[in-house]
Amino acid sequence: MVRNYKRKSDRAKNYNKENIAQTLIELEGGLIIVHGASKKYKIPKTTLHDHLKGKHGSKSRTYCRGLVIPLEHEETLANGLKTLKRWGFGLSRKEVLLYLTM
Repeated sequence: MVRNYKRKSDRAKNYNKENIAQTLIELEGGLIIVHGASKKYKIPKTTLHDHLKGKHGSKSRTYCRGLVIPLEHEETLANGLKTLKRWGFGLSRKEVLLYLTM
């Protein structure tokens, strides 16, 4: 049975992207320190640190572990496997992995 999710805390509603941007401008300009900005704008210190260090906002195209082969090679491999399948030479997973390690 699906239920509608109801957020249990309002901690992230105290600030928005504009507040964070304004705070980062002040922090980078040296007008205020992280602890003071956290108190003034009610933004967690860890959130400010993450934004300052660039750890926040970078999204991966894969949303999982790192890639074994680059995406360009993966697309080429996939197209080649599809062609082989059409020609009647479908490869098993073991065979594909064997040829990748060569």
